Amino acid sequence: MDKDSATSELGVLKTNVRELHFVVEQQNSALQAKQEELALQRDRLLKIQSEAEVNERRVRELDTKLRMSEDANKALQVSTRQHNSSLEQHTTEKDELRSALRRTEEQL
Repeated sequence: MDKDSATSELGVLKTNVRELHFVVEQQNSALQAKQEELALQRDRLLKIQSEAEVNERRVRELDTKLRMSEDANKALQVSTRQHNSSLEQHTTEKDELRSALRRTEEQL
């Protein structure tokens, strides 16, 4: 190989090295940008997961309160029915006593 051809080949190799170096730098920059994007997405995902856990706890708490309210409402309905039944019974007894009093007054 003569000197001119070796110099030419050396120039081509240096150009190739510079181009490869440039491509590697671009790929490194793109990779770093992707890693940063993934880190942001991971942070968002962790925040969403945390919020979901808080929401799940809140739903369980509200569900428990709802069940307690439903139980209290059922107990109140039972109590109201018993009270109404008792009132009806007292009203009937009162009416019967009035009737008996009228009959007694009529007999006198």
